[in-house]
Amino acid sequence: MYDYYTAVCIVSWLGLAILCILVNENGRIPKKSKRVYYFTYVLIAAAQLAEWLAIRLNGNTDIPIAAIGALKCADFILTPVACGMFALQLRMRNGASRVLVGLLIFNAAAQIPLAFTDLMIKIDPVTHSFIDPQTNKELSGSLYPAYIALGGVILVIVIIQFVIYGRTFRRRNHASLYSIMFLVIAGTTMQELVPKDLSQKVFYLSLTLGAALMFIHLMEYAQLSADDTLTKQQKEIITDDLTGMYNRRAYSNKINTFDPEKPLPSNLAVFSLDINGLKNVNDMMGHEAGDELICGAADCIRKMLGDNGECYRTGGDEFIAFSKMNRKQADAALERLNMATDVWIGKIVREVRISAGYALASDHPGMTIEKLICEADKKMYARKSTFYRERRKNDFSGI
Repeated sequence: MYDYYTAVCIVSWLGLAILCILVNENGRIPKKSKRVYYFTYVLIAAAQLAEWLAIRLNGNTDIPIAAIGALKCADFILTPVACGMFALQLRMRNGASRVLVGLLIFNAAAQIPLAFTDLMIKIDPVTHSFIDPQTNKELSGSLYPAYIALGGVILVIVIIQFVIYGRTFRRRNHASLYSIMFLVIAGTTMQELVPKDLSQKVFYLSLTLGAALMFIHLMEYAQLSADDTLTKQQKEIITDDLTGMYNRRAYSNKINTFDPEKPLPSNLAVFSLDINGLKNVNDMMGHEAGDELICGAADCIRKMLGDNGECYRTGGDEFIAFSKMNRKQADAALERLNMATDVWIGKIVREVRISAGYALASDHPGMTIEKLICEADKKMYARKSTFYRERRKNDFSGI
């Protein structure tokens, strides 16, 4: 049985050593976090080593009882700490983590004086053994149930921390996290709640497996967080800060998606839109008013497109929108734009007017995207000219 348990220990220690190598080789883990990982793995190894040495030296009358008691004391101190480190690895600063640290310190302070009594573990003064040779079970003292109860509280806190942590990321990643938690609980249950038999000492093996899976999970979560950050940064790069629409860079990327050697989609509609009187508003009312006018125009364009299209701010007062529409739908979109501008009113600017024109790919077979945009621009400028002819500039300057 001793040889079997030694083999289990060696496998656990090798696994922990490999985890240390993986942490060391991972350049994305901050040094502070690496120290937490190393500390966790060393604690698990040290706790298992203390238990293994105590079992190996059990019954050796050449070894003082105090030495065997000290090893068991180290086991009783380090085991809860190793388990608690699973929660501390999550690096959450809250009330539960402070309670957890307090319980671990209390347990350590209580175990040291108990090491020299038989209240936690009974060691036969004649045989120097804490294992019953008849049943092959450890001889627990009267306070051992209190230690188990304390371990149960620590385990509950670990579970609470896991649940709190699980709420911080995507729901689809919950199963892996809770599976790791279940593995640690199962190992604890099998070692502590079933009769004490050497063949059932699987707690540290489950801790080692849990530590390995936890490392994998945290690395996956770190990658997901990095991907989310990258996606956010990429979105910021192609988003206009003022309006939240796509910017000029995104517009250039969109143009490049159209293959000049292939015909444009037959249902493609390109809208060219321009804010009327923006320069006048900036000159007379200030750029804050101009920004409000631009944002108001963007809101009206969104209502025009709905979910059917993408709009790009290509200049100070210029927008280009792409959508899948036929003529009837495009005319209806312009009606929605007019309705939106009719009811819009800002805090500084009284109204917004937008000149808009569209071009359909179905009307211009074989035309490139650049030329189709030019066709939309022509219609927009024609509407802009009509607007200024019908409304004198002095009337408009009161916007």
